[in-house]
Amino acid sequence: MYRGQTAGMPEPFSIQFYLHTAAQLARRPGEFFSDPVVRSGWAQPLGFLLISSLIHATAGLTQTALTPWLGFSLALVNAMVTTTVAALAAYPAVMLFQRNHPPLLDVFSIYAYTAGLTLLVTWLPSLLWFGEITKWALVGVGLVKGLNMNRWQALVVVVVSFALTVFVFLFMAGLAHRVA
Repeated sequence: MYRGQTAGMPEPFSIQFYLHTAAQLARRPGEFFSDPVVRSGWAQPLGFLLISSLIHATAGLTQTALTPWLGFSLALVNAMVTTTVAALAAYPAVMLFQRNHPPLLDVFSIYAYTAGLTLLVTWLPSLLWFGEITKWALVGVGLVKGLNMNRWQALVVVVVSFALTVFVFLFMAGLAHRVA
């Protein structure tokens, strides 16, 4: 909790919230995801993901040969859509393991915060694999600590969401190739 936050209540999204969240998530992810306030509204995870996506897309301009607006737009949409697809792919798997069927917000929050943190470094090609592995490991931590899943259940959810996300994007690439 930081200055201005009321115990048990979500803080309105702000830059202070963003910086505090990134630092807390990087230092103590288990403690971060154990806090029920993390999953108490859409504004915080969406805002965190959006700010990280904007930073990622802006920084990524140094690494692309595309025109600036095209490169920025593609990176921004990719960051937001990939995270959303992964969370939507994970949700049915989470529901299989959870008797009390958590809301989609709980699953999306885990994916948005983990992706938001790792987007800060994955614009660098040399850190892409490190960032992706870290993201999926943090998703597992979030599932265990935030949704009270055991490690095997979390591993299954991570593998299923990863595989379905890859499948969705390969399917979309195939459609785009047929159209072109």
